[in-house]
Amino acid sequence: MAPVKFSTRLVQKIPRADDVASFRFEKPGELEFQAGQWASVEFDLGDETFGHHFTLSSAPTEPFLEFTTHVRRSDFKQALDRLEEGHEVRMQAPFGQFVLRAEKPEVVFLTGGIGITPVRSILRTLADGSSERRIVLFYGNRSSETAVFLDELKQLEDRLPHLRVVHVFSRPEEDWQGPRGHITGELLAEELSDLAGWSWYISGPPSMVEQLRSVLRERAVPDDSIVTEDFLGYE
Repeated sequence: MAPVKFSTRLVQKIPRADDVASFRFEKPGELEFQAGQWASVEFDLGDETFGHHFTLSSAPTEPFLEFTTHVRRSDFKQALDRLEEGHEVRMQAPFGQFVLRAEKPEVVFLTGGIGITPVRSILRTLADGSSERRIVLFYGNRSSETAVFLDELKQLEDRLPHLRVVHVFSRPEEDWQGPRGHITGELLAEELSDLAGWSWYISGPPSMVEQLRSVLRERAVPDDSIVTEDFLGYE
């Protein structure tokens, strides 16, 4: 699918967790994309033009376009946060290769924080269809309060019988009974068998992606079984 340029309008801003929000836009009928891909976004505000790129957290099966991001202190993020419903933006999409491959039916997602966005798109797409894939998602956050799409992930586990979500919190609530700290090779070995038999998808900050890629290589996972997406610009 070749990227197309189009104009659209903001229809809703949705608070998610901590300083994270989703921005939802009208979806043009001519746009086709695969779950896990990204778009470039540009808009005018006052006398300035702002631009950035975002992974689409919405699924191709949904009737809108949505991206989800931290709303922080960069000029772009502050301008984005000031947009009102109905504001026109320019987009170009789709881009990116963080999409499910057909070769291996068993898939592991390793992600942290806002890196969940392409995974949400992929899982929602599978839930809207009929998938028999065996999927395990390891999702790292400080606590349940900073985890994005927490409630929806529970719903997706109900809709996808072969999906298991493993939350890993570095600063969890006192009553947390699950894994603590960070996603490690030891944790992966405890939760899974035959790591080399899975297809691996890693999304998140570049440092996290590189660390987990090294962990998998140390445990004999071949490079052609690892798909990555670096999330740059965490301002």
